[in-house]
This record gives sequence, C-alpha cells and structure tokens, in this order.
Amino acid sequence: MNSLEIILILTVIFVSHVIQGITGFAGTLIAMPWIAMLIGIEEARGILNLITILSCITIAVTSFRNICWRELLKISVLMSVGLCFGLQLIKVLDSQMLLSIYGIFIICVAIRGLVIMKMGQEKSNEKSSWYLYLVLVLAGVIHGMYVSGGALVIIYATTKFKDKEVFRVTVAMIWIILNSIIAVGDFYRGVYEGVVINYVIICAIPCLLATYLGVKLQKYLSIKMFLVLSYILLIISGLTIVV
Repeated sequence: MNSLEIILILTVIFVSHVIQGITGFAGTLIAMPWIAMLIGIEEARGILNLITILSCITIAVTSFRNICWRELLKISVLMSVGLCFGLQLIKVLDSQMLLSIYGIFIICVAIRGLVIMKMGQEKSNEKSSWYLYLVLVLAGVIHGMYVSGGALVIIYATTKFKDKEVFRVTVAMIWIILNSIIAVGDFYRGVYEGVVINYVIICAIPCLLATYLGVKLQKYLSIKMFLVLSYILLIISGLTIVV
C-alpha cells in the first residue's frame, strides 16, 4: 500500500457510501470500478463486500421497523440462486474482460435509469412477474461476480416499493444477507488476508461515518436528486473502465 493509493481508496469509499446511505444500493456500484483499477478486481470484491455489510447494518439499525420482510425473503431467495452462478463464473472468466463487460453494464443500467426518470415512473403492467423474477436472478449473478447487483435490483424494487424508507432499508438488508454468504466463502478461500483485511480496517470508520451522513441527508433531500447523482456517477465510473 502507498499513501496516494490509500487516499484515493478512502475518498472513493467515503463518497460512494454517502450515496449508499441515501439510496441503500449505489455504494459498491460506484466504488467497484475505481478500486478494481487501483488494486485488482478480486481484492476490490473482498474489501467492498465487508465494507458494504458494515454500511448496510448502519442503515438497517436506523430504520429497522420499515423492512418489508415478505419482499426481503422473495428477493433473497431468487438472488441466491443467481449468486451461485456468479461465484462460479468469476473463477473461469478473464478478469480484464470482466471489467470491460462490467463497465458497459453499469453504463447501460445508469442510462436506462436516467431515461426512465426523465419519462416518468414505469407502469406496473409493463413488467410481468416472470420478467421481474428473472431480473432478480440476474442481479444475483452480477452480485456474485462483482458484489454489486444493485443496478438490477432497483429495476425490481422501484416497481414494488413506493415508500423511500421501505425501499432503502429492505434493499440494505438484502446486501447484509447476500454479502454475508459471499464473506463465508471468501474467508475459506483466504481472500481476507494481507492487503484486503488491512484496507477493510482502514476503510471501516470512513465507511460508517459516510453512511451515517447519507442516512441523515436523505431525510432532508430529495431521493430523486440523489438517484440522478448516482446514475451520473455510475456512467463516469463505467466510462473510466471502458475508455
């Protein structure tokens, strides 16, 4: 580790997890491309997996009674199916190719989100149940590969959750469950050694402070404004990888 690398990673963690505290989903999506470029995709996955658990626990503790348990169970089960496939895919595919695919993926999802916000909320009858369930399985695949399936989860969540608090805390609980599953596997594979665990320790306090700040900000600021900000940051992150 060098000083510049540490400063850059801490900055990315802080900014991304302020957004995470506000929206409940965008932290890893924003942080992953930058940290993966700095220290590698495997190390970035390990760091952000544990950091996201800490961040989401902060969100869950502050809004526990707003969790929608029925949807939480449904989303967790379907994403877990995809998660198994994602964890296997990342073992056999080239990491540089994965980064390029990931960059294009998050750009497409971000542009889609901005277009939908511009045109207005999607009509619920445009999304059949099978489509939404498939989205959740694919979100699990992406989460297993990059620990950042939120881009697809929000396609489902925005059609099901009409309350901002329910949206945030339920999505946060999903990441606690799925990231904990990934963490167990990573622990046995020896991921949490050396540079990864050192960065987790260094980033823990900034992550918690940023998430708490985001939780406070979301009470006073429009969630729409910060969703737009999240999408713009995602596009920038994706372009950084692809270009």
